[in-house]
Amino acid sequence: MTYVLDASLVAGLFLPDEEAETARSILAGLENEDELLVPPLFWYEMANIVSASVRRGRLDEGPAFRALEMLRRLGLKIDERQLEEVTPILLMLARQHGLSSYDAAYLELASREGAILCSHDKALREAAATMGLEFLPRAA
Repeated sequence: MTYVLDASLVAGLFLPDEEAETARSILAGLENEDELLVPPLFWYEMANIVSASVRRGRLDEGPAFRALEMLRRLGLKIDERQLEEVTPILLMLARQHGLSSYDAAYLELASREGAILCSHDKALREAAATMGLEFLPRAA
């Protein structure tokens, strides 16, 4: 099985006041052939979330660096498709579903790969449902 994980879901693994059960249950249930897939922008988003969390006092610097190392060890596979190839699709999906282009990147990747989209973003999950994609969590 292939899962596309977005930043809103993964952040719960290291931010103490975020819901983490969905991410933990996905990771705990992984089998050898399962794949965790992210678009390249995922790492920029995670760096921003960690940086903002340190700035706002949600994380100290030491735990912030440990969080990034923990994320690196998850074995996330970065989508290798060229951004210029998917940009027209991102524009279409963003406009069609009222999403940011960033969120549309997760939606496009899950759609293209036939993957389960994993996100805490309600609008993103609603777009996935509209497209007939499987998503987690089912309710949040």
